[in-house]
Parts: sequence; C-alpha cells; structure tokens
Amino acid sequence: MSDHHDTIHAIAAQFHRNFSNGAFEVNGGLVTDDIEVNSNAFVFSGRDAFVERLRRYEASFPGLQLRDQVIVVDGRSAAVQYVLQGRHDGPYGEIEPTGRLIEIHSGEVFDFDEHGKMERLLTITRLDRIPSQLVGPDVIQQHQEIDLKHPSGPATLRIDTHELYASLAAGEFGMLREMSDEQVKTSVRTHEDPDRLEAFIGLWKNRSTAFPAAVVTVDRTLRDGAWTAVSYTLTGTHSGPLRDPEGRVHEATGMPVMLRGIDFLRTDDGKLVEIIAIHNGDDAAVQIAPGEH
Repeated sequence: MSDHHDTIHAIAAQFHRNFSNGAFEVNGGLVTDDIEVNSNAFVFSGRDAFVERLRRYEASFPGLQLRDQVIVVDGRSAAVQYVLQGRHDGPYGEIEPTGRLIEIHSGEVFDFDEHGKMERLLTITRLDRIPSQLVGPDVIQQHQEIDLKHPSGPATLRIDTHELYASLAAGEFGMLREMSDEQVKTSVRTHEDPDRLEAFIGLWKNRSTAFPAAVVTVDRTLRDGAWTAVSYTLTGTHSGPLRDPEGRVHEATGMPVMLRGIDFLRTDDGKLVEIIAIHNGDDAAVQIAPGEH
C-alpha cells in the first residue's frame, strides 16, 4: 500500500476512535469549516453543526462504541462499514430506557481535501433495527467481537457496479447469481443472514415490486483490494406492495420515494463471497406512510 493510502486509512479510522472516546470536539478539528453532511437524509453543513450531530446518541446510549469492520480507501475517499454497540440507558425518542443492548450496522463515505481534512460525509445507519432491539423481538444478549477486515490482496473480480445495480432495480438477478459464490455471506438485516444470497435478493425483490420503474444511480464506487464499496440512490414511485421490516404490507400510494444505501462487496477467487448491505429499512415506509412510523 502507498503512504497516501495508509494516511487516508489512518485518518478515517481515527474518527471512530475519537467518537468512541467521546472526543467529539477533536473530530471537529479534523473537518473543514464548511463540511457538507448527509446523515441519514438529514442534510446540513458546517463544523459546529457536525460536532453537535455527533452528540445525538450521547443521552440515549452513553459510552456508545463504533467498531470498524471494513475500511475501503480509494484516492482521497474512504468508505467505512462499522457497528454501533451500546446500552440503552437513556430515552430514545418516546422509548424509555430499557437497559437492552444495541448492535447496529452502519456505513459512511468520507471525502478529504488535499490537506487531509474531511470535506464531505455520507452516513447511512440501519435505524429500523434500533426500536426492534429496544422493545421488539431482536434481543442482543452479548456484543459480538468486531474485527477489522483488511483488503486481503488484489481483486480477483472487477464488478461493473452500474450494470449490477441497474439489474437489481429491474428485479433481474441472473448477473448477481452468476458472479456469486455458492457460500456467499450476506448481512442485510442481521450480522450474518442464515439464508445468505436470498436475503440480499429478497431486499431487491421487495424494492422492484414496490417501485417497478425505479432508477438506481451508482453515486460512488470505491475499490481497495478485494473490497468494493458502492454508494447508490434509488428513486421511484410507490406503484406496488411494499413490505416493511416488521412484515407490514403497504399498498401502492403513488408517492415518490428516494432511498440511499452503501453496500460493501468482497471478492475472492473470481467470485463475490461477501455482501454487507447498509440501508435504513424504514426509509421507504416513512416516506409513503409518515404517520405510521
């Protein structure tokens, strides 16, 4: 790896270490004055607003830890897949403290300027899993050990991300199946889905049924060794039944929808062997039925 690669990697990793240590002001010093942020569809700019946003979980999950699992560095950009681990010891919205553990997968894309300061940030979190873990059936008995997965050598398969995601939006899965290893690991709703590739296909089947004319734009493709990070935006109209994460079906409303996601794809021996899909499962349901979520 080049010195430049290692520098960006180290800066990206430092942000989450600072967060875990509660050093929010320190992170403020690592970004530009006019940083542009899209944090789970909350869009703003400026260092002060950035630091304030970092504190949003402090009351609900004091001591919250961010555990990096994948860091993909490409040029002056980095995509990071990480896991939020904490205990619910303060109010979260209308949910009073339960003492239950949370373990929430998230993803970010950082863009740095020529001085190594962050100038743009995209954050996507599986926010739909938080209520389910606090008051629903998803009980986290113990936090998992999260180890950083290194780039692990050169890529053995160069994925055409634009073609792949256009096929997913159209509900066509032949390309995905052909490139995937029989034992491909996936993380769509849980740390590791028992039904492997079918969990990822199920996510896109649901979308292609609910938004049959959707357009998926691949916003960014970052490549680093065996890992590829894909940031995308789906825009469409709710023209068919949508099943939300809790199993409720929302019939067509004709309302416009925009969804964003970050996927982390790992290849080995010419095949796709791992998919970590970061998205907020409630995103679409909130847009088409805001009063129910």
